[in-house]
Amino acid sequence: MVAGLEQGLRETPYLLAVLADHDRRYAVGVFRRIVESCLDGFFEREIETLKKVTSRARIATRREWDVVRHRVDEIEGNASYVSELALLYSMLDAYESDSQ
Repeated sequence: MVAGLEQGLRETPYLLAVLADHDRRYAVGVFRRIVESCLDGFFEREIETLKKVTSRARIATRREWDVVRHRVDEIEGNASYVSELALLYSMLDAYESDSQ
């Protein structure tokens, strides 16, 4: 249940993408402040998890997979992240192969 709630928090900004630019920036800012006030350090833990996973170049748990997949969703299609995406894709593929 917790993993699902965390994933919902990661995906909420995508739901807000339908808003006009100014409204979206405001809504995302409010969303982040609410999450941080209720779940102190949530976003920092996500960043730390991603750093840990990429430094060892291997996904060990489903939660780590969710964090990596979310990062891919954030940067996919942006040419300045090509090398990071290559690493993330390879880790996702390896985890999925190992899980089967």
